Amino acid sequence: MTGVPRKRDSPQGNVEFNNPDAELKYQRREEAVWPLPGTQYTEFYLTPEKSLLPTPQPGNGSLSWKALGSLENAQAVQFITSPFDHETELLGM
Repeated sequence: MTGVPRKRDSPQGNVEFNNPDAELKYQRREEAVWPLPGTQYTEFYLTPEKSLLPTPQPGNGSLSWKALGSLENAQAVQFITSPFDHETELLGM
């Protein structure tokens, strides 16, 4: 991307909008198998109120947003869940 400095040795991903300095605070690891042993698949459901819930809600809804933007004017949608009862690691999002 033009005008955006990148560190070639930094972890890649969608953390902090691909900010290499912010990504460094996350531990990088490699695994030999996938899915990880002990993986517990859990479904979450999106709501028009921008929540993630473990159970489907009655009715239908919709939500729209601009999919394109820039680093200066990000166009995005964020879904939030209540705090988990125990330490949780989300993979393969």
